[in-house]
Amino acid sequence: MLTCYKGNHAKDTTAIAFDIIERDGSTVVVWGAPSAISADELVNQDPKRHGPAPEKTTAARDFLTDLLDDGPIGSAHAVAKGKAAGFSRSLLYLVVKQMISPAP
Repeated sequence: MLTCYKGNHAKDTTAIAFDIIERDGSTVVVWGAPSAISADELVNQDPKRHGPAPEKTTAARDFLTDLLDDGPIGSAHAVAKGKAAGFSRSLLYLVVKQMISPAP
């Protein structure tokens, strides 16, 4: 699907399906049907929620808290341990940012 995520100067747009295929030795885009689906609906289970699921964030926070119980470690080591535990680098950095600067 191709859709617009944000546009301050335009009305909401229609998404359009597409596929990239090989035809006669070339790669071509084959356009599909328009759709009323939004960018948020394409990437989130809940279009009103942005970012990782709260349960995943809580699990990552608990993981980092346990990991740092014995003192500081390097970020590369923390990310490697986090990835092994199933957390993405971006989620770990988001959680650290939240831990350092909690929302008011």
